[in-house]
Amino acid sequence: MNRFLRYSLENGKKIRAMIMIDGAISQMNLIVTGLAGDTVSFTDLKRKREMTLPLSQFLSADYAKGDKGEG
Repeated sequence: MNRFLRYSLENGKKIRAMIMIDGAISQMNLIVTGLAGDTVSFTDLKRKREMTLPLSQFLSADYAKGDKGEG
């Protein structure tokens, strides 16, 4: 999963992630804007908002639809 977070941060590419927020699992398309220690800062592309969450709340991550990871 860390590989996908770094891929998004380094290439400015969106990824799909499953995140636990307030006890509910949410699937989001996002772009990572920062990784610092155990926190991830990102832009939620659907709601157009910036968020920062602990890495522990990220359950999985993958390429967004149509992305094959070619940089």
